[in-house]
Amino acid sequence: MSLDQQGHEYQRTDVPDPSPRRFWFALSLSIFGVLILGGTIFAILTYQAGVREAIRVSESIASEEYRQKKAALDTNTFYPGIFVDDVDLSGQTLDQARAQFQASLNEKAQTVALTVRIDEQELVLDAAAIGFADNSAAVLEQAYQTGRTSAQTDERARVDDLFNQVEQLKTQPLHLKTTLTYDSARTADAITAFVATQQVTAQAAAATAFDPATGVFTISERIVGRKTDPVEVVAKVLAHLHQGHYQAVVAIESEKEILGLSKAEIEAALGPLGSATTYAYKVDPPRDNNLKLASDIINGTLIQPGDTFSFNEVVGRRTAERGFMEAGVILNGALVKDLGGGVCQVTTTVMQSAMMSDYKLVERAPHSWPSSYTAVGLDATIDWFGPDFKFQNNTDFPLGIVASYEKPKLTVKIYGRKLADGLTISLRSTRDETIPVDPPIYKPNPSLAPGQVVEIREGRTGQRATAYKVYSQNGEMVREEVLFKSYYRPIQGLYEIGPTVKVANPQPATSAVAGLSD
Repeated sequence: MSLDQQGHEYQRTDVPDPSPRRFWFALSLSIFGVLILGGTIFAILTYQAGVREAIRVSESIASEEYRQKKAALDTNTFYPGIFVDDVDLSGQTLDQARAQFQASLNEKAQTVALTVRIDEQELVLDAAAIGFADNSAAVLEQAYQTGRTSAQTDERARVDDLFNQVEQLKTQPLHLKTTLTYDSARTADAITAFVATQQVTAQAAAATAFDPATGVFTISERIVGRKTDPVEVVAKVLAHLHQGHYQAVVAIESEKEILGLSKAEIEAALGPLGSATTYAYKVDPPRDNNLKLASDIINGTLIQPGDTFSFNEVVGRRTAERGFMEAGVILNGALVKDLGGGVCQVTTTVMQSAMMSDYKLVERAPHSWPSSYTAVGLDATIDWFGPDFKFQNNTDFPLGIVASYEKPKLTVKIYGRKLADGLTISLRSTRDETIPVDPPIYKPNPSLAPGQVVEIREGRTGQRATAYKVYSQNGEMVREEVLFKSYYRPIQGLYEIGPTVKVANPQPATSAVAGLSD
């Protein structure tokens, strides 16, 4: 019997002790575990080494591929498979391609000749005039950037992307087209400038001069006006350019404008008209000088259609500087000396000639009393500060005045549109009324000699008169019309008398205006 550790007895048998077997089992198990662990570790280490080697190899291969791809991309020429206007650009540099397309553009520019024709005049627009160009620079730049532009930020990814683009060109070539262009603003400016040179303002034939010696007018040629709308021309030209028609012809007919009559028509209508003559018989050199000077100024005067002749404007102010002398003029009902005295006879003669030529009377005034050189009611007075004489050329033709004074004859002729065949115009007048005048007035003047009487103003009876235009056809009167009426007011005589002598019926011994003519 044996006791266990607690003192209990148990039955011992003759069974062998298991401890050595357990040891060897445990040892074997441990060794096996160590072997397994070692193998595992070895396997792991071997795997890891293989992985590292594989990675190294892979990286080496990738690096080589990267270098090869990068080397393939590293060129300053277009990649194969790039075409612009069907031109294979592969192997060309950008500068070479630009030069090639510029040469092509220059060749095309030589063919640009767009013609703008207005009537018979032409403008040929060449390449420079229309700003002829193309977009080849932009297209070539776009083509050149193919295989050089990527959205990838990683360098290897970027190289792969670019290489793929280049490779894709081999199966899917890039075909780009250029477009010809033009400068519409420059083209419009060139056309507008040309159209402006073709615009012609219409002008009627007109008299530019009148020769009083021959009675002949110088007539300019009529100019036919031409108008063209530049907007219309520009629109037509741009429409052709938009369609690529660089050798088109745009023909425009200008709008014609004709004014008035032709030179030949005017010349055929002109001829001599009314002629009037008055006389200055009295010896009066200053007055003769004034008649001659005023006539010479008027001689050759040209009046255009619609214009008005004014005696004051044509002759001008009568001054000593201009050669006029003092002679008799009517002032406040009295005859006195003043510069330009006597020119009213020229006015009267011009008026009569103009009325006999059937022109329109604008302004006329009678003298204070009827003039000695013409019939009553057919005179016309003039004064720089007072009345003027005017008539209008109310025809479509010019008129010219011929005036001359060779003592005693003062003549004025008018040339212009001829009257109807056989028609003539004459003037006549009637004295319609005589108006009595009051007795003269005598004023004492102590400075006069005893009994001396001086006439200051001659008394004159008043009158009323009517002037007529008489129309005759082939010498037979067909009608007459009142031209104007005249009123000559009564003028009371005025005398100065010495105060010391009484005169029952005083008569002037002297006159303040002796020798003067009105």
